[in-house]
Amino acid sequence: MSRNRPLVFSLLVLALLLPAVVVAQQPTTKTFYLTLRTRVDAPMRMMGMPDIQIPGMPTGEPQRSVIGRALYEEAAVEPIFVMVPEDLQLADSRLVLRLPAPVTAEDGEGEGTEETPGKSPNIEMSNKLYWHPDEARGPVTETFTVEGGQGPAGGMGMGMAMPDLSRIVQEMNNREAEGSEVVKPKTVVGQGDYVLNTTGTATLDGFLPPLKMISPDMSQLAPAEGIAVEWEPITGARGYLVSAVGTNMGGDEDNMKMTITSWYSTINEPPMRIRGGYQQATTIADDLRDGVLLPGDTTSCVIPAGIFDDVMMLTITVEAIGNDFYSNEGGTTVFGTIRSEWSAMGMIMAMGG
Repeated sequence: MSRNRPLVFSLLVLALLLPAVVVAQQPTTKTFYLTLRTRVDAPMRMMGMPDIQIPGMPTGEPQRSVIGRALYEEAAVEPIFVMVPEDLQLADSRLVLRLPAPVTAEDGEGEGTEETPGKSPNIEMSNKLYWHPDEARGPVTETFTVEGGQGPAGGMGMGMAMPDLSRIVQEMNNREAEGSEVVKPKTVVGQGDYVLNTTGTATLDGFLPPLKMISPDMSQLAPAEGIAVEWEPITGARGYLVSAVGTNMGGDEDNMKMTITSWYSTINEPPMRIRGGYQQATTIADDLRDGVLLPGDTTSCVIPAGIFDDVMMLTITVEAIGNDFYSNEGGTTVFGTIRSEWSAMGMIMAMGG
């Protein structure tokens, strides 16, 4: 038996070292993003129509989510996970981040059937950008045309073969892992450290409360008169961003026209980084000073009259900004963000054309 002891001891040491070997294969995290998001998607409303809850559409119930994303200079290896505070009640207190599923040369290919060539219409696209919470500033307008025409069957044309880029795509994909979980406890706080196992820690104050709106009534919008947006104050909000996006379609089957009109509550022309969701460049304090964000004690804002007079569909979003976290230690940049969002869509059926 004594002759076997060295072998048994060696096997035990190997078993203990295996996890360390796996961890050693992981590259150091380049950038780690961690977001605590509270979101309310209000039910869609139609002008002058009674409130009807459509199955499968937003209900207006608040939803809290924790969202993680990790970027690497080299291909990463699973498992990749974030240790989270216990009150989120996630399995093993972990938010698992996944690398994309393997890509094969066959992915995206059709089933061998030839499609009849079809004619696509010309599409004239116009983007109009407005800003300012007191009076409409702008617009900055961009217009371009997407040429239609006769499309070839099969997409690549005769004798054309799609190159096998699967290996290159997969190697690039393996440098980014992401994951998200809906947090079920309504009383969750979420305060504490969020620790990525491949290096990177975000220390966050926890979730913001859901936004409770006083106005607007999306079934009674009057864009020609301006739209009052009002909400109850949120504890912990450092600033707010209000935005609206309207769309309109026109033209005919050969020449379509689409106009997208946007407005933001910024004092000056909104920077690209906040269009579609606030992202800080330096500090929140800088954005409050420069009028990118409304102050944290703001509870109302008016979308100026005349911007959305001719839209068919209008979406209004209010975003409360929490106390974000930033660090750059050991070669890993960490962005921790806290958001509370409310969004609602209204169909203005009497307009458009």
